[in-house]
Formats: sequence, C-alpha cells, structure tokens
Amino acid sequence: MSRSSLRAWCAAVLTLAFGASACTISTPYRTAASSDERGDTVFVSVTHAVVKENRASRRLFFEYVENVEESLPASPGYVGFSKRMVLFGNDAWTMTVWKDEASLERFVRSYAHQIAIRNAFVALESARFARVEMAADDAPLSWEQALAALESEARTY
Repeated sequence: MSRSSLRAWCAAVLTLAFGASACTISTPYRTAASSDERGDTVFVSVTHAVVKENRASRRLFFEYVENVEESLPASPGYVGFSKRMVLFGNDAWTMTVWKDEASLERFVRSYAHQIAIRNAFVALESARFARVEMAADDAPLSWEQALAALESEARTY
C-alpha cells in the first residue's frame, strides 16, 4: 500500500471512529401488557446520565439499568419504556411512561430503583431528570421531545 493510500485509509477509519462516537442508538419503545388500563393522561419520566469515563463505571451503571428495566413489568401503573445511549460514549437516557403520577412515585421509591440509585450513583459524573404529563394517546414522547423536556424542565444531581 502506498503512503498516500495508507493515509487515506487511516483518515477514513478515524472519521468512522469519531463519527460513531457521536452516534446514538435507542431501543424500540416497549409497552407493558397492562398498558390498556391507562387514563386520559400519562406521566413520562426522562433521565439523562453522564457516566464516568472508565470501563468499570460503565459496566456498573448499565448493570443497574438492566436490573431496573427487568423490574418494570412488575411495577403497578407501568405503561412503557425505552432507553438511548451514545455509542462509544458516556451519555445514556431512559424514558418510562406511567399511568399516573402515583405509579411513577411508587416506582421511584421501589426497591430495584433505590438500590440502583444507591449503588450506581458512584459511577456517574451527573444525572438529571424531567417529568412530563401528556395525553395518553400521544405517548410516548419522541426522543427529540424527551431531550427538549430535559433541556427545559430537568433537575440535575
């Protein structure tokens, strides 16, 4: 391979690598089996976490995200869930939808969520969250709407 070809190849690889670092992926929105029980409005909780820049922190954080995700179907009032993350990055988001504010509050105080907060908080640079009440027929928020809610309504920790 010539020197100019090698430079071009390296430039292409670096472009792909750096481009991928800003690429976000999200899971499809999944609804709960009991989501038909919702009323006219629902409550959406959106979180944004910035995980510390080391493998151990990412592993710890995503382990607890998975634990909480697995607990959702058993949570009364749970309607749906999606998560989003930056590939090769440290930003992660979750979105849960609840039939009412009381259901959301019960979830926040649930064992799985409290253990996750307590044990995974050390893995975070920062965390912020927002809540949005919306018409049930319009749920869930698009990720664009969820990010806008975080920008305008978020509380930061």
